[in-house]
Amino acid sequence: MFVKTNTVKAIRDYYHEVLKDIYSPNEINILLEIVFKHFVGFNKLDLKTKQDNHLSESELLDFHFTLKRLKMSEPIQYILEEAPFMGMMLKVDQNVLIPRPETEELVDWISQEIPPNSAVLDIGTGSGCIPLALKKINPTYQVSAVDIDSEALNIAKHNSHKLNLNVQFHCADILSIKSIDELTDINFNCIISNPPYIGNSEKVNMDKGVLDFEPHLALFVDDIDPMIFYRKI
Repeated sequence: MFVKTNTVKAIRDYYHEVLKDIYSPNEINILLEIVFKHFVGFNKLDLKTKQDNHLSESELLDFHFTLKRLKMSEPIQYILEEAPFMGMMLKVDQNVLIPRPETEELVDWISQEIPPNSAVLDIGTGSGCIPLALKKINPTYQVSAVDIDSEALNIAKHNSHKLNLNVQFHCADILSIKSIDELTDINFNCIISNPPYIGNSEKVNMDKGVLDFEPHLALFVDDIDPMIFYRKI
């Protein structure tokens, strides 16, 4: 057993002790909230009021193996294989970027700008977070998405099916096609993208959790032409 007792308090204290050199106390508390919610269904209040509750041996193992991966700076979203985004819980793995709060702001802004029944294309969709959120916000949107990575598209399609949100997915290299007509005959009202834009030379400055675990294909571009995707789009 990795803790002296199998109480909630003992697990909380041990997480803080083991992770103190990697995360701030507030970050550890957030991680604990996520992990307790995922494995035992606790909310923030439960964590404060049920500190003497005992966990089962199988639950302790879940917390133990999660902690081992957190010590390696692996993002909690990849460990649990899920990430929240605009009221949805999306499946994620290391083939897709973890959805960011800034992307939620982008989706919110777009949804206020484009009218109902618009046709929308998301380029470099990853987990499908942008097109799925738009379809959820306004079911009248005709939403399509493209990505070069078939494994990423499998994740996006899984999320689409799980959430029962109809999005058309295409596997293609946006840099190699000459026209959107090569993907579909839809006339789009809006094209959205959050493409790679970080130069390869900047990798040395990246957070270990990002550099070691998130897909480089979705993050980095050649230093010679970092705006290549923007020009193409």
